[in-house]
Amino acid sequence: MAVRQQDVAEAAGIDRSSVSRILNDDPRALAFSEETRERVHRIAAEMGYLRNLPAATVRRGFDNATVAIITLGTFGNAPYHSQEIRVIRDLNGAGFGTKLYTGTDLRSILREVEGSRIRYVYLFASEYADREYAAEFCSRHSIRLALRVSVQEFPGFPVFDNDNWRNMDTIVDFLWKLGHRSIALYCGPHCYFVQTNQRHQGFLDSLRSHGAKPGKGRVMCEEFSEKALLELLRRALPTALCCIYPSLTVRVLFALTRWNICVPEEISVLSYGYYSENRAAIPTLTGLNDDGMDISGHLLRYFRAGNAKNGKAFSFLSRGFIIPGDSTAAPSASGRLSLRKKLAGIGIVPELSGKK
Repeated sequence: MAVRQQDVAEAAGIDRSSVSRILNDDPRALAFSEETRERVHRIAAEMGYLRNLPAATVRRGFDNATVAIITLGTFGNAPYHSQEIRVIRDLNGAGFGTKLYTGTDLRSILREVEGSRIRYVYLFASEYADREYAAEFCSRHSIRLALRVSVQEFPGFPVFDNDNWRNMDTIVDFLWKLGHRSIALYCGPHCYFVQTNQRHQGFLDSLRSHGAKPGKGRVMCEEFSEKALLELLRRALPTALCCIYPSLTVRVLFALTRWNICVPEEISVLSYGYYSENRAAIPTLTGLNDDGMDISGHLLRYFRAGNAKNGKAFSFLSRGFIIPGDSTAAPSASGRLSLRKKLAGIGIVPELSGKK
């Protein structure tokens, strides 16, 4: 039997009309304390209450508890699909409706959002100009905007993202504790993803904090090619190599296998990100899980808050954690010597490049 608002009201010890206002995010619900509102939402979730969003929309002609999720540019690509799906699931579970917008014409999308009287927006946009326009538009139309980016750009609106700088420190620290002192990064070009700059800088900062000299020779910022990989390995002679995306890491593994370089005996390999590629690779890839599972709760707290003028106070950056695989191990002098010999024996590598 479906859980009714009356059931939630009895469990919470308040009347049904008050529960209705709180669960429907009615403006009159702001008369209740934040503690009371959160308690009612928690009880409703624990009891399995599901809000009838279509009925609410028919009654009012619109749904002021719908969140517009807008993805633009590179945010329309993996790995963000899984994160978008999780946010949609969590918002729906908390009683919010969701409407997903994709494309490049942000102005038209926001006009439709405002025309539909949607009061909440969660924006995935890689270009600063798009985020700036959205902040100005939402401020003018009293729309509560949340941004999927890791830098606080507009004080009135919070940011929710993975903490790319600190996550790179987690990676370097993991390898450092294994005994690695020569760590390299295959970064790839910085033009595809806004996070690449942050991860690159986070890697260099972490090396400095661990007492190592970063040096330009430790990082490769070109498109993947076997020639570029070989140049990086010969230049840095690393005992460990971090790749900035799992798909890039898999291509690195293929090249190392072709050259008969043993992972992890001669070089450890680790990826920023943990997806299906990590589990399917041989050996299984060690990776940093950055799926942002704890972002939704902070996003909900912002959307439910009575007074959210200080949006910055709701910002949240998620920390990832290492999932060990078979691709990392403590370094050895014999392994590094063997790597040096194999790299010296590799002949001219043809230009075989491709995008991630």
